[in-house]
Amino acid sequence: MRSALMSMGSIVLVLLFCLLPGCCDDCEEPTCPDTSRPVAVGDLSATTTKDSTVMLTWTAPGDDGDEGDAAEYDIRQAVNPSTTADWWDASVAVANIPIPRTAGAVETLMVEHLFPDSTYWFALKAADEVPNWSLLSNVAAAKAKIDEKPVACFEVSPNPGPMNTEFAFDASCSSDREDSLKDLLYQWDWEGDGIFDMEIEGDPTATHVFDDPGAFNVVLRVTDTDGGKDADTLEVVQRLHACFEVSPNPGPMDTEFVFDASCTSDREDLLQELLYLWDWNADGIFDVGIDGDPTATHSFAAPGTYSVVLRITDSRGWSDSDTLEVVQRRFYARTTPQNLLINLKLAYDERNVSEYDSLLPPDFKFILAPDDQHLGEEFDRQDEISLHTNMFEADMVQELELDFQLGSLTLDEDRTTESDSLWTITITNVDLYLFGVTPQMPDTPQGYEMQDGMERFWFRKSGWSYLDGNPIWKIAEWEELYFPTNSLARLRGPLPVEYDTWGSIKGMFR
Repeated sequence: MRSALMSMGSIVLVLLFCLLPGCCDDCEEPTCPDTSRPVAVGDLSATTTKDSTVMLTWTAPGDDGDEGDAAEYDIRQAVNPSTTADWWDASVAVANIPIPRTAGAVETLMVEHLFPDSTYWFALKAADEVPNWSLLSNVAAAKAKIDEKPVACFEVSPNPGPMNTEFAFDASCSSDREDSLKDLLYQWDWEGDGIFDMEIEGDPTATHVFDDPGAFNVVLRVTDTDGGKDADTLEVVQRLHACFEVSPNPGPMDTEFVFDASCTSDREDLLQELLYLWDWNADGIFDVGIDGDPTATHSFAAPGTYSVVLRITDSRGWSDSDTLEVVQRRFYARTTPQNLLINLKLAYDERNVSEYDSLLPPDFKFILAPDDQHLGEEFDRQDEISLHTNMFEADMVQELELDFQLGSLTLDEDRTTESDSLWTITITNVDLYLFGVTPQMPDTPQGYEMQDGMERFWFRKSGWSYLDGNPIWKIAEWEELYFPTNSLARLRGPLPVEYDTWGSIKGMFR
C-alpha cells in the first residue's frame, strides 16, 4: 500500500514538472503536447496587377511564434470588409495557396478570376503541423481591374495607291486603358491570311510594298502588357498606275491634241506590253485601242470641254483608268491672219477681253475715220484694251453682235521692207450691233447698228513666236474706211450723226 502511494506520487510530480516552462525539452515519457501557434501575419498587402487579378504579399511566420516554419496557410477572400468570426466563416478560400516558406521569407500569391471593378478583402491564418492556427492577419483590400482589352485602330496612306507604292500604316489611333502606345505589341498581316508577317514592339508605324495590284485586307493585331488583344482590318487597294498628259491644253479650234501615257507604270510589264484604250468623250465607249504604244492623237469637231478616259490593261488582265479634262476653245490658233479675224469676231461674241488682247502687239494702232477725228486720230493698244474692257465687261451692254465678210490676204508691197513684211485683208459687209446704255447716254438704253461697213487690217508675224512650227501673227494696224453715213450705216434710235462708225461706237465707252 505504501509502495503504491509512493509510485502514484512520483507520477504526479513528473506531470507537474512537465507543466513547467521548458520542461518538455528533457521529457521522454510521457511526451508534452505542442500548444504554441504561429505568430499572426501583420503585413498582408493586396495589389491590383492586371485584369481581374490581385497579388497578395506577406512575410512568412514561424512555427512556434517566430521560430521554425509554418506548415500551412488558410487564405480567404470576401466582398465586404467585416473581420468578425462570422466573416471568416462566410468568406471563400482562395485557390492555389502556397506551402509556407522559411520564416521571414516574402510570400506572394496571384488571386485570379475576380469580378472586374469589384473590391475584395483578404485575410489569412497560418498553422503549424499540429495544427495550431494563428490569429487572423490584418485585412488587405484591392479593387479588381475592369477587364478591358486594347482598342486596335490604324490608318493607311495613300489608299488607293498605284503600283510600287510604299504604303504607310499608322496605328497611333490605337489605345489601351493601362498601357501607352510604346508598351503595346503591333502585329501586321498584309494579306489577311492569318499569318502575321511583321511584329513591332512599341512602334505603331510600319510600311509595306505589295507585289501585285489588287485589294488586300490588312489586319493589325494589338497586344497589351496583360495579354489583352484586339484587331482591326482595312482594305488597301493597289492599282496599276494609269496616267497620261495632253498637249496643248487648252487648245484652239482644229487642234490635233497629243496624248501621251508614258507616265503609266506597271510593276511587271513594260509600257510596250500594255494595252491602251482611249475614250475621247467619256461615254463608256473606247474609240481607239492601241497595243504597246502609249501615245495617240485626236482632233475634236467642236469647241467644248471633253473628259478623256484612258484605260490600260496588263498581261495579267489587271486594269486601271485615268481621266483628264481637255478643253478645245472656240478660238483658232493665231497662225494665220484669217484666224485672227475669226478670233476677233469670237472675242466680240463672247466678250472676251483676254482673247482680244492676244491679237494686238504693243505698237498696235487703230486709225479713226475722218468724221471721228473728234475722238483723236487713232487709238493705241492701251486705248483699245480699255475701251473693250468697258464694252465687254460692263453691265450696261445687254447685247453685242458682230459679223463681216472676209476678203483675201495680200502682201502690202508699198509698206513691206526687207526686215518687215506687212500683209493686209479688207473686211466688208460689217454689221455691228450693240444694245444698252453707254457712258455717253447712261439713262436710256439704245440700239446702235452699223451696217455695210468696211475695215482694213494689216498683219505681221510676231517675232520668234511659233506654235507647232507655225508663226504667230498679230494685228499690227487697223484702219476704219470712211464712207458717207447714209450709204453705209443705219443707227437705231435718235443718235447724233457722229456715232455711225465702229470707232465712234467704241469711243462711247471711253
